[in-house]
Amino acid sequence: MNENPLISIIIPVYNPGKHLKKCMDSILNQTYENLEIILVDDGSSDGSELLCDEFAALDDRVKCIHQRNMGVSAARNMGIQISSGDYYHFLDSDDYMELYAYEHMLNIIRENKCDAVTFEYYITFPGHEIVNCLDKSKYGLFWESDIQKNIMTGMQFCSTKLLSKHLIDGLSFREDIYRGEDTLFAAIALSRSNKGVYFDSTPLYHYVQSEESACRGKFRESQLSVVKLYDAYNELYWKKYPQIKPYFLLFMHEVIISLYYDLWVDKEVAFRKAGLKLLFEEICKYQKLVCRSNHISYKQKIKFKIFRVCPNVFCLIHKKMHHL
Repeated sequence: MNENPLISIIIPVYNPGKHLKKCMDSILNQTYENLEIILVDDGSSDGSELLCDEFAALDDRVKCIHQRNMGVSAARNMGIQISSGDYYHFLDSDDYMELYAYEHMLNIIRENKCDAVTFEYYITFPGHEIVNCLDKSKYGLFWESDIQKNIMTGMQFCSTKLLSKHLIDGLSFREDIYRGEDTLFAAIALSRSNKGVYFDSTPLYHYVQSEESACRGKFRESQLSVVKLYDAYNELYWKKYPQIKPYFLLFMHEVIISLYYDLWVDKEVAFRKAGLKLLFEEICKYQKLVCRSNHISYKQKIKFKIFRVCPNVFCLIHKKMHHL
């Protein structure tokens, strides 16, 4: 390992408002300084496009590129194309990092001689935050199918990973999938590891909850592209790691039911009826397989059965239980 490796931090920027400054402050003030910070302005119109240029003018580690609005995956792919790092991190412009994050991750890579680090995060609400925590058995150094199992059972986000360059060479984010595409990218990248991946329990990332964030706010028809993930994972979980298929199907059940609820709540969108039908049909395709799995909890089994019998009742119960 290079004693002073270059870390490329790729940040897609699309109207993050006040959050961009906090995001950039957390990067520019890192205790580890050999950074290449790539801001890809994806057609912002809230003044962030100008702020990107200001950051580039103030610090020669910052590169800025402007493009028309093409989506977060296209922005990340552009960042990959113009970057030159030894390691890569994909950071969202409305989130931010702990100031010692990259130094901490590089120390882990040196100590374990591994290909990548995946780390924990804070879920940051206005006024308070909570730490995402998994079972202790999920932390440490893992290889091959155990890496994939960890991804599918709680470590999904691409933004909570520092990846060696060779893991992403020739790899790009799917620009035709708008939900779960980051997990797909991470799963494929980490499947290339031959030195192992370290799963760290230290929270280094602040996942900021705001209406402006990509996965929140008004339901967009593009989110229905999540159903393409079944085919996208075919090579990885149907062929290379078939033992992970049950975990993947369970993961997809949770994602699609969550999306169904989000669309059910948004009663004004024109495609609502067709979208709900599509999502329900996808759930039905794999319902029996999922409910017969040894990896499903009793609570999940009951939840899925209620949804299968009457999704409207499920949504009403969910709304009442979570005071939504």
